[in-house]
Amino acid sequence: MAARRPRASRVTAWSFRLARLARWPRPLFIVLLVAGIGVLAAGWRPLVIVAAATWGLVAAATILDARLRGRHGYIAGLLALAGGPLVAAAIALAVRRHVRKVSPRFRAAPPLALATFLAALVGLTAAGFWVENRVGFTDVVPSAAMEPRIRLGDRVVIAPIMKKAPRRGDIVAIGPFPGAVAVTGIRRVVAIARVLGLPGDWIGATADRGLYVCSSAPRITRQIVPDDVCRFPDETSYISRQTAVFGPVEVPTGTVFVLGDNRQSLDDSRTYGPVPRSALIGPVVMTVWPLSRLAVR
Repeated sequence: MAARRPRASRVTAWSFRLARLARWPRPLFIVLLVAGIGVLAAGWRPLVIVAAATWGLVAAATILDARLRGRHGYIAGLLALAGGPLVAAAIALAVRRHVRKVSPRFRAAPPLALATFLAALVGLTAAGFWVENRVGFTDVVPSAAMEPRIRLGDRVVIAPIMKKAPRRGDIVAIGPFPGAVAVTGIRRVVAIARVLGLPGDWIGATADRGLYVCSSAPRITRQIVPDDVCRFPDETSYISRQTAVFGPVEVPTGTVFVLGDNRQSLDDSRTYGPVPRSALIGPVVMTVWPLSRLAVR
């Protein structure tokens, strides 16, 4: 009966296999892999963890490979941890002809490699989520409020990095806030809608003329008509049906009033009230799925 291989030998064997990831030209291919995973992570967040784990494996492999060449591997590991597979590829190219051998120094390396991998996994995952939340990501449209321009189930690109002071007419993604969560439930994007009321506005709709926006409280004891206080914005470019009667509603400081282009849907401020500016994630810049509806918004 064959003797069972000691645990230490198995660890050394697996460490030796992992060290091969740091040998030229493997890290170069991993650069492309991590880049591809990073792009796809904009559509599916868990892939951020996969990209971080891949990055960490390369850094750990760089340490193990350095130990095979008789080095401590601290500097190489830190460089690969900070610069990722691209730096690991540069190191691999520089040392591709160096002699490698298993030595006591190499056998002591797995704990350091494991610590490096875990540090990369935790740190880079947190950094990846932070960057995604502040730069851009994709999400599925949660309602039919913006049809036909943006349909329920479309996947759209949301760009927090392009967030600015809201302007009338902007199409924005809205994150959770108490009024919306009570209607839509908790999700990353609770609504996609168009900003039509700014702080200090009074907004509503009449039966004959549709949506109006006033700079001060309109006199509801008389018919609302265009004047120095109230105006009726031209919405013919984005709605097909007139807005049902509502309001007037005052838009408080620090909030905006949003409406969907599909005015038959009430998934907007007529249901959950003015939206705090802090709940505005960023503009919706394009539809990416399905491909038949690919368009810049």
